[in-house]
Amino acid sequence: MLFALLFFYYSSNSQNYVDENYNCELLQWKLKHIYNPTSVDTIAIIDVECLIIRNQYEKGMRLLDSLIEKNKDNPKLYLHKAFHQVNKNSFDTTYFNNFRIALKLGADSSSTLYNIGIYYLNFVMSCNDSLSPIKIKTSDKFNLINRAEYYVKQAAAHDKNYLADLYEFLSKTKEYKAEISNIALKPFSIDENFDTLLLMAKLMDCGEFGGHIEYIKCYYHKGELKAVFWKDNPICEIEFSKENIIENNFKNTPQTISKELLSKYVNYVININKNPSMVTNAPTLFWIIKDNDPFFISDWTGNSNEYEVFRNNIFKE
Repeated sequence: MLFALLFFYYSSNSQNYVDENYNCELLQWKLKHIYNPTSVDTIAIIDVECLIIRNQYEKGMRLLDSLIEKNKDNPKLYLHKAFHQVNKNSFDTTYFNNFRIALKLGADSSSTLYNIGIYYLNFVMSCNDSLSPIKIKTSDKFNLINRAEYYVKQAAAHDKNYLADLYEFLSKTKEYKAEISNIALKPFSIDENFDTLLLMAKLMDCGEFGGHIEYIKCYYHKGELKAVFWKDNPICEIEFSKENIIENNFKNTPQTISKELLSKYVNYVININKNPSMVTNAPTLFWIIKDNDPFFISDWTGNSNEYEVFRNNIFKE
């Protein structure tokens, strides 16, 4: 969840360590390259962000607008503008238009759709704050949350790598809808029958720099509870030696499991402490999706032992 959140975290915190009087003016030698798309991207990142981080927002946005005027078909410039606008004022929703323009011009569909969905939800949550200058009706909140879910679903439809983000997002919106409706969510349980139960776990092979997601799909076949296992390849943000990633061999055919074993694992996950006293930079992530009803939780201790024991009991060769 996110590129956009990391972007804003960096931008907001960088302001504590910069010289606001630093000269961010464009060097003359750059101007002759202004029509070169690759140089335009460089200018936008270096010069516009240099100005905005140093509390020269209006000046930075004027520069960005001039770049857009000369390069109206460059989607990255519209994305930069949208991110800076929402970071400056999340209630000025003109940033949605710039996201949509970037999408039409060929910006990455999945990430752009995902960001639109994220910011719809952020807008609703901001409006729900007691200090918000904008108040919206409960019915409008639900409409906007549904719209947010639509965009994130579209992102996952374009790129399956957003599937985990989608289920995390839907778990959060389910909780938030209950909160604004002032109703208690029914505790997640598999005591009732289900058609399909999808278990997912993200194990951080590369520490805080990434890992891989594993999947266990459970279903009934001729009265027996079956489970099948598969996993993604590790995705690390930095070079990481393959020697540090332990490869295990798992059965890739459906295995019969007991309801008791499955229930024990599910009960463990849904009772993970959300606020442990000791935390890590590499939390383990868990999803449980029962007939498209998602549950998501992070284990900030980084523990994955119970999951690995559960998985190995069923699939380890």
